[in-house]
Amino acid sequence: MSCPVIELTQQLIRRPSLSPDDAGCQALMIERLRKIGFTIEHMDFGDTQNFLGMAWAWRNAGVRRAY
Repeated sequence: MSCPVIELTQQLIRRPSLSPDDAGCQALMIERLRKIGFTIEHMDFGDTQNFLGMAWAWRNAGVRRAY
């Protein structure tokens, strides 16, 4: 039996990411977050790429996660 959280964690750990080169970690996270309804806003600082994932939670309370 597989666990999606463990599989994602393993995929991220396997990538040799070191800021500002994230080795595709952000693209992987963005893809996953979009599939579950998050809106992505890119927030780059200098040569370091970042993003903010936003979704609406129960009763329209905004839930924000930054990666």
